[in-house]
Amino acid sequence: MSTLPKPVFSSISKLYPVGSRIVQGTITVLAVTLIHSLAVHAGPMSADSRGVIHELFASHEGFTRNVETTADGYRATTVSKDPEKAALLRKHVEQMGQRLHQGMSVRRWDPAFAELREHYDDMTVEIEKIDGGIAAIVTGKTPEAILVAQNHARIISGFIANGSAQMHVRHATAKKAETKTGTADKEACADCNQCNEDAESCPAKSGE
Repeated sequence: MSTLPKPVFSSISKLYPVGSRIVQGTITVLAVTLIHSLAVHAGPMSADSRGVIHELFASHEGFTRNVETTADGYRATTVSKDPEKAALLRKHVEQMGQRLHQGMSVRRWDPAFAELREHYDDMTVEIEKIDGGIAAIVTGKTPEAILVAQNHARIISGFIANGSAQMHVRHATAKKAETKTGTADKEACADCNQCNEDAESCPAKSGE
């Protein structure tokens, strides 16, 4: 059975007797809310979604990406001359969009993506299917969200440029973003192009 942290329980019990229905109901509601929140943000990614990600990294050279930074975010197009790659990209964008809209995380082990999840609700994301891929217009509703969106655009451009070499990189948040795209600090998983077959855990493979 789940329990609340002592400081929370103590604060509630000062207002109401511990045996009262009010405090029992309050504790139950808070515990359920906390458990639900943790479950939503940590929802595992499907094997299909992970497979799409690996395929996109492996075929990164088949894509062309253009990004225009705007005052409140960015505009970007990502396309491929290969219809199968274009379809794979659209599928990936739809899958990740669904996770984020549902409050779930993407690459939560990566600081920049954890920051994206934190500010995602302060962004407007418009995705359009175009010939060969997708066009995206992302705008931030707050100064912080604008910077986070633009940092995310740079990271995705790095994925397109460098492929699997970027899969296991932990990226700087918008506040700490540097001109470089980051360096990997652990081995790749056995599903990646640059894999160490002995590696047992792959953060990108877990997809959380």
